[in-house]
Amino acid sequence: MVPLDASMPPYLIHAVLMAGGFILLASGVFIVMRLRNQRWWFKTHRMLGLLGAVFMIAGWIAAAIMLAGGGDNPAGLHAYLGVATILLSVVTAGLGLLQFRLKKKQIRIIHHWTGRATVIMQAANIALGLRLIGIL
Repeated sequence: MVPLDASMPPYLIHAVLMAGGFILLASGVFIVMRLRNQRWWFKTHRMLGLLGAVFMIAGWIAAAIMLAGGGDNPAGLHAYLGVATILLSVVTAGLGLLQFRLKKKQIRIIHHWTGRATVIMQAANIALGLRLIGIL
């Protein structure tokens, strides 16, 4: 992964953190869907999910700092979908932790679907962000 430093453009710090969050969360979903027969799947899934949510929160903080410093305000679909995606990732992580305390199948099912929805929303928002900076 690219090391973060003060000489990087602020939008690049935001992009690296968000891309990292996407890779971590997508990897966590992949492990559940394809590698569940491995002994290590659960601990790895949990670690990837929590780290992915942390990276996304850090990416949002980087965006907030960038905008507070006079950066262009992308007040549009990218910003709104980004906030919704971060909130959904936090809810998904919370449901994942909660499902073992309450032992309710409904929470597990909601956790599965919110995890998938989070990754899909991340991919869509990455495309919007790349369009915003002129790559797409």
